[in-house]
Amino acid sequence: MERINRIKKLINHRKAFKIIEKQTLGYNTIKSFTHDLDKLLLLKFAFFISVITIRKMHKKFAAHHRLTFEQMSPNVIIEKLIDWECARYTKSNSQMTAYEYFLYRFKGYENTHKYKVLDNYFKLLGLKEVNNE
Repeated sequence: MERINRIKKLINHRKAFKIIEKQTLGYNTIKSFTHDLDKLLLLKFAFFISVITIRKMHKKFAAHHRLTFEQMSPNVIIEKLIDWECARYTKSNSQMTAYEYFLYRFKGYENTHKYKVLDNYFKLLGLKEVNNE
């Protein structure tokens, strides 16, 4: 049952990714099809692999999880920021906007080059949003 629930949540996450990508870029890229696809296929067809192992495998091999920001191409950075934005719509334990999560995660790094580069990506994507609830 847990596996079926994970599959449903992941499908919803992928739908949200496609919508947010279209909103931010004005079009969908191949990432709207491939984002987290490995995890979905493994959950659906690799019953001999545990859900926890599949999650660990995905984080180990997916560029948007595996690489540091310095190693990421612009496309992977965009994928990661869109992924963060989708989380608030599809994960009950993650209600921050992508920008709020960024501010939380990089608190104290405001004067670094990495912070400024990522802040520019948020501006470019129109994701510099903070909830005022």
